[in-house]
Amino acid sequence: MHPTNFGPMMRGTRVQADTARAVRRLYDRLWDADPAEHGVAQRYLSRAVHHALARDWPPPAAWDDDTIDAPEALFDLGVRVPRHRALAENADWLAEQYGYSRRHAADRLGVTKNTLDQSISRARREQAVSA
Repeated sequence: MHPTNFGPMMRGTRVQADTARAVRRLYDRLWDADPAEHGVAQRYLSRAVHHALARDWPPPAAWDDDTIDAPEALFDLGVRVPRHRALAENADWLAEQYGYSRRHAADRLGVTKNTLDQSISRARREQAVSA
């Protein structure tokens, strides 16, 4: 897609069928890709995340694959948890599933290693108190 067409498409309410099919193919290929593993610099990843958050755009996992294209489809963000707990849980999952170090997990999660370390410490303290 040419950059001059992208903005109007994102602001519009309709797209061409060919564009919708191309977006679907791209989504299917990239929905779970790690941008850092494809050469996307952290500053661009952070910018994209903040852009999406500012517009209340849900992440891919919030959509049901069977209904994502239906105009009446609703997204599900799941249970709300404090940011520090979510970061800790996501870092643990990345370590278990992919062997990520804390530094790599922090990069993947779009935070500094120090922020991730503090989040994990806080979540563990809360877990110990509630146990």
